Amino acid sequence: MIQADYCLVDSIGAQEVAAGSAGYVWGEVVLGAAVLAVVPFLSGSARSEAGSPPAVSSGSVFAVGALLVVTLAAAFYATVKASDALARRTAPVTLWPVTL
Repeated sequence: MIQADYCLVDSIGAQEVAAGSAGYVWGEVVLGAAVLAVVPFLSGSARSEAGSPPAVSSGSVFAVGALLVVTLAAAFYATVKASDALARRTAPVTLWPVTL
């Protein structure tokens, strides 16, 4: 068994990683909103082959889509804020014996 004297642990670079990921989150918000905006207008060949009438876009379909977009944006916003808060925490430097 090998025993090291002490192991130094800190969170170097955590803030840089959290700051760099904010752009990706907003990209996901835009992508999710785009998907939810397109979905109500889809009418594929399966609908035609089944003999169903054409798709009808109504205000309720749009309202549900808008609600989903707002919910998605709020969830992403909360994730960014929580991640940022966690990244800004200063963790104490801890020394402890390590046994390998």
